[in-house]
Amino acid sequence: MLKDKISEKYFSFDASLLPDGHYQARVVASDAPVHTEADTLTGERASDEFVVDTTPPVPGALTATMASGKIHATFSARDATSPIGHAEYSVDAGPWQYLGAGWQGVGLAGGALRLYRSYSPVLPGAAAGVLNPAEHVIAIRVYDRYDNVVA
Repeated sequence: MLKDKISEKYFSFDASLLPDGHYQARVVASDAPVHTEADTLTGERASDEFVVDTTPPVPGALTATMASGKIHATFSARDATSPIGHAEYSVDAGPWQYLGAGWQGVGLAGGALRLYRSYSPVLPGAAAGVLNPAEHVIAIRVYDRYDNVVA
């Protein structure tokens, strides 16, 4: 029970305090406070099921290699409550690039995500402070269906 004997016309609560999972709300109403026991009316209604998900996905290993002048990267992520929504990557602190349909394995069963793709690296010397032109920094952000994010 979230609250008992509410007389206000609305009620709100912080769903982030609930554990992740599937929920259903039930409201029971009564006009007992202003009527006698014999004249009291009651009713109740249940909501459709809804999901509370405030936990970000869990990232797996990120591996990358250079081959034929391109970076070949593979990574995975999993979310226990909802499917992975999308992901983004950045090379050498460049702009974030959306990982869309070109990535394979998006939305595998059970919220798992396994992505792999080749893309061209930034031109040698473009990353400040990088001594080896074959060395690059790859950052990944993964979002679940409810926009919880992990980098």
